[in-house]
This record gives sequence, C-alpha cells and structure tokens, in this order.
Amino acid sequence: MNSLDLLLEIQENQKIAKENIKVLKDGSYINVLKKLKEEFEDEKINFRKKEKELTNLDNKISELNIELSSVKEEQNKEDYKLYNDNVSNYHVLEALQNSMEYRENIIKDLEDKKAVLLKSQEKLLKDKENSRIKLVKLKNSFYSCKEDTDKKINKAKEDMKKVEINIQNLEKLIPPKLLLDFNDIKQRMGTGAAKVQNNVCSGCKMYLSSVVLDEIKKSKKIVYCEHCGRILYYNDKL
Repeated sequence: MNSLDLLLEIQENQKIAKENIKVLKDGSYINVLKKLKEEFEDEKINFRKKEKELTNLDNKISELNIELSSVKEEQNKEDYKLYNDNVSNYHVLEALQNSMEYRENIIKDLEDKKAVLLKSQEKLLKDKENSRIKLVKLKNSFYSCKEDTDKKINKAKEDMKKVEINIQNLEKLIPPKLLLDFNDIKQRMGTGAAKVQNNVCSGCKMYLSSVVLDEIKKSKKIVYCEHCGRILYYNDKL
C-alpha cells in the first residue's frame, strides 16, 4: 500500500471518527428522555387523581347503599305492620300508606343517584385503566430509548478507540513531511486528500487542467489540486 492509499485510509477513519464524535456530542436524546419523564410524571398525577376520585366515589356509593338498606328495612317493617297487624283504624292506615309512598319515593331517588354514581364509577375505572396503560407505555419507551442510546454511545466509544488506533498505526507508515502537509490541508479544507474522478477533483468538484492531469499520469511525485490544494489520489485507470 503506497502513501496515497494510506492517506485515504486515514481520511476514511477520520470520517468515521467525525461521525462518532457527532453521536457522542448529540444531546437530543436527553431532551427526548426528559420529555418522556415529564409525560410520565404528569400521567402519574392524573392516575393518582383518578384513584382518589374512585375512592371518594366508592365511599359515596357505600354510604348510599347503607342509606338504601336502612330505608328499605323501615319500608319492610311498615309492610309487615300494614298486612299482618290487621290495622283497622282509617287514620292509622292512611298514615302508613303515606309513609310507605314517601319511602318508595326516597328509595327511587336513592337508586337514581346510585345509578348515576355507578355510571361515573364505570367511566373512572376505564379512565384509570387507560392511564395505567399509558404509564406502562411511557415507562417502556423511556427505558427503551435509554437502552438504545446507551448502546449507540457505547458503540461510538468503541469505534472511536479502534479508529484512533488505526490512524496512529497508519501515520507511522507515512513520510513525516507528507503527513504534515496532509494534516495542514485537512485543517484548512476539512479533508486533506481527494480522488480524481473523470478529470475532476472529488474534493472541490473542479475540473483539473490538462497540465495537472498530465503531471499525475507521468510523475510519481505527490500532486496537489490547483484549485483547493488537496493531495490528489489517482490510480492506473485514470
């Protein structure tokens, strides 16, 4: 492998290193995790709110059931008194009938209230379950995102180590002066070497003069692009 091949290999490794640096410096995942965590905390508050509402509703239904039982018990007593005590006094009979009618209205009113509460309870239970499902999804999304990000970062770190070792080993095989020129051009232009493709410098996309092309074909010395100054890489197929 000649020096130009080595330079291009270094350049490819530098490109890989640059991509890995972008991965390591990319903090967008932090915002994603932060947003997921905020959504989770908000939903947790909503879930607890539904739990509290359900508890209050359960207590109301329980109190209503106790009241219903009490009224029905009194109604049963009046029924028994009416039909088993052989009440003959008209006023007493009328009072019992009025009382029973009054209790029936109370029972109907209480049962209507209970029906409304049970309907609300059904909706709250559904809302609570939906909230629980959402919490599970948010939690899974958070840890999945964190796991994927950790893998991505760890891989970038491993690749960086390999690339750094590759570059160091390749640099030892290149003449110091050529390596110095390459690094100097890279610092100014972003890349230090460029392939010649169809008489064009792949670095600056400019056509090369016939003089430069002829020099590349005939000379074994290092040739630089007349436009951007990059070291030109060529092969026998040029």
